[in-house]
Amino acid sequence: MTLTHVFSTRRVGSFTRASGRRATTTLVSIPSVRVVVVKASHSGNGNDSSNSNGRNNNNNNNDNSNDNSNNSSNSSINRHRLLRALVASIATIGVAAQSRTAVAAPESQPVNLSDEEWQKRLGGPGAMPYRVLRKAATEPPFTSPLNKEYSPGTFVCAGCGSSLFDSSAKFNSGTGWPSFTQALPGAVDESEDRSIVFMPRTEVSCHTCHGHLGHVFPDGPPPTGLRYCMNGAALAFVKGGQGQG
Repeated sequence: MTLTHVFSTRRVGSFTRASGRRATTTLVSIPSVRVVVVKASHSGNGNDSSNSNGRNNNNNNNDNSNDNSNNSSNSSINRHRLLRALVASIATIGVAAQSRTAVAAPESQPVNLSDEEWQKRLGGPGAMPYRVLRKAATEPPFTSPLNKEYSPGTFVCAGCGSSLFDSSAKFNSGTGWPSFTQALPGAVDESEDRSIVFMPRTEVSCHTCHGHLGHVFPDGPPPTGLRYCMNGAALAFVKGGQGQG
């Protein structure tokens, strides 16, 4: 028996028990407490110690064997769990990929024409659709009849016919150009425009033919807070229907 924080000890005496074990009596003094500790020593031939050591060794061997068996079993269980988790992850990735494929917007074939072909298609080099779509010009405000068009339908690109905006996204911005809160998924591309040095803007172009449409500004109404300010000359309207893409 071991005691810690003992203030003082004093050996009182010793005596021999009938069992042949010698006992020593020690008096330990602690404030307000007196504890008597008896230390027993073996006077035998050590057989008890040998038997005890043998039993302890056997127990230790059995414990080690059991531990090894448990470790092997746990390792096997962990490998099975890891394999199941890996299979589940692969299956999840496959399902996610299929889901993304299912909801992806259909790809439109890019329209690549020469400048001469574009002029012929859009009414000549002086026509406003050609100047806007191919030369990034801006039409005068309040000049497009589409500025007041709010019938159900789809606004499409005047150059290639691809669907760009649903009429439900159109609102009256008071700017004199057709304005929308959002474009159809994958219909337009956006890029930085620094043609006006002191006023960097975000240009909006048709994803299919890369024709210039207008710009987008962060001052629109809910739910997007965006204002797609489009040139009416770059658009055509399909009433109650959709365009090509």
